[in-house]
Order: sequence, then structure tokens, then C-alpha cells
Amino acid sequence: MRFASLFLTILIAVKTASAEDIPSFSLPVECELNKTCFLQKYPDVETGPLSKDYKCGAATSEGHKGTDFRLLSVRETEKGVPVIAAAAGRVKALRDGMPDRLYDKSSENRVKARECGNGVVLVHGGGWETQYCHMLNGSITVKKGEEVERGAPLGLVGYSGKAQFPHVHFEVRNDQKPIDPFTGSVLGATACGATNKVSLWRDGLADELQYRHGELIEAGFAEGPVSTRALEAGQIEKSNLSPTSPALVFYARFINLKAGDRLRLFVTGPDGSIADHESKPLERSKAQYVAYAGKKRRSPEWTKGRYEGVVELLRAGKIVSRTATEISIK
Repeated sequence: MRFASLFLTILIAVKTASAEDIPSFSLPVECELNKTCFLQKYPDVETGPLSKDYKCGAATSEGHKGTDFRLLSVRETEKGVPVIAAAAGRVKALRDGMPDRLYDKSSENRVKARECGNGVVLVHGGGWETQYCHMLNGSITVKKGEEVERGAPLGLVGYSGKAQFPHVHFEVRNDQKPIDPFTGSVLGATACGATNKVSLWRDGLADELQYRHGELIEAGFAEGPVSTRALEAGQIEKSNLSPTSPALVFYARFINLKAGDRLRLFVTGPDGSIADHESKPLERSKAQYVAYAGKKRRSPEWTKGRYEGVVELLRAGKIVSRTATEISIK
């Protein structure tokens, strides 16, 4: 009876007459979740200037209506990562031809009224539709009016429009109202943390999309300081350290950290400890955060052998994750 009550709630929330009209959605990108792609951003379920995801966290932004599945960097888009139909439907609209450029404030006029970039809208019946944004320029493979099956390729992940990182923005609507696929509710109609929710993700996928707050998406070694912008652009060369590298830097890149989180990094080599660093508690939640520790080369060469970098995420004084990465200098 409890399940029936929950299901009735979603039927009322989206104003649809038949349970058969409610689609279930697959992952809209062909990738290995939490390994080659990551859930960066959730829909904003609050109205007004405050922004909260469905778990009352800060992994969203004001007025964000979709779910963002990201790649690590621009370089990954060169491999051709498919955007795929999350459910069977018909192509209602599309746009292609916009260049792929990482968005910043100077790009505002360039993408005005075209923030989605290159994208596709599918209709699924019963007033349901899905939208796929920021696809790679020239990659869209479907035509308006075309019928597509679940999993059919629509284009490739890119960074056109208002995209600060390469990703697909996946948006669900019913009767033109934006829906949170994690709860089945109209955005703004249900407070975050509500228990009367029904996931619209297909069986099994809901478990894979288990909520994460503070996720390591990348760790490695570099020859100097790193930045989020350089990592997004794929400009940091990994694992190319040599005995004469000017510096040895271990970096860790996280998404969706919480206010108060701290990061602790250690670097060791054949001769023992090289560097360590502990960040101050974050003053506010961070969508992306990069920390690093390292040392400039003082001797003619680095000692050949194995080097290890370790990063720990501390929350409320406890280690909630610990990751080690190794590299060899030959």
C-alpha cells in the first residue's frame, strides 16, 4: 500500500492520467559511471535564490533544471563519447553548428538565448520530453521527426553553449514543467529531503546513481602547479615525469565538496617523504576543487624509482575517503 501511495503522489505531481505514460530513463551518455563520466550537478529543487539538490546538498546551482553528466576534460571529447536517447521517442527539435568553447563571462553575449548549445529534444508521449545539451559541434546524427529507440545515438558529448566543462545536460519535462528524475517531482513543488519520491531512473541505474557528496574524479602527478581550468582543458600532462623534471607535484581533483571539508595530501619517494599539505576547512561548498602538494627539484636529478601520492578527504574530523596513486621515474 505504501508503494501505491507513493506512485499516486507522482501521478498527481506531474498531472498525467496513466501509469503507462510515465517513462523510465537510462543513462543519457555512453560511459562508465564514476570512472569515465561523473554526475557533476543535480536539478535545483528549491524556488528563489537558495539552491538545493534533492538531498538538500549544494551540488546544483540556482535555477538549474537538469542533471549534468561530465567528462574529465576537453581531451576526452576527442574520443567521441556518444550521447544516447534515455528512452524511446521522436525528435521534436535540434540545433547544431555552435562551436565548442569553455564558457566564461566573456562568452555571455555569444551564447545568449542559446545556452543549451548544440542539442536535441525528444518527445515520449503523455506530455513527457527530454532535452540533451552541449553536444559536440557537427556531431548530431538524428533529424527532426525521426523515431529513435532507447540507447540510440543522438550525437557526442561536447562543450558548446553555456558549458564550463565538457558534459551533457539532461533535462526531463512533463507538460513543459521541469521534473527531477531522482524524485519524480516538479521542481519547486516538493522540498528537498522529502520522502515521498519515486525515481524515474530505470531499474538498477538508480542504485548506480546513488547520491555522492565529495567525489575524487582525478589524481595524478605533474611537473608543476595545476588549476581547474587547465585540467578542464586537458592541458596537464600526466605521468610524464623524468629525472630532470623541474618539479614533482601530486594533485587531487574533487567535485561537490561540502563546507567544512578538508583535504590532506602526502607525497613520498625512494628517499622518503617529499611533501605534505593539509587544506583549511572549506568556507563554502565547492562544485570543483583542486589541491596539490609537491617540491621543486633541488638536486641534478630526481632519484629513480617509485613515487606515491596519497589524498585523504576529512569531514567532521573523520577520514571519509583515502586514495593512493603511484608513478615511476626511470
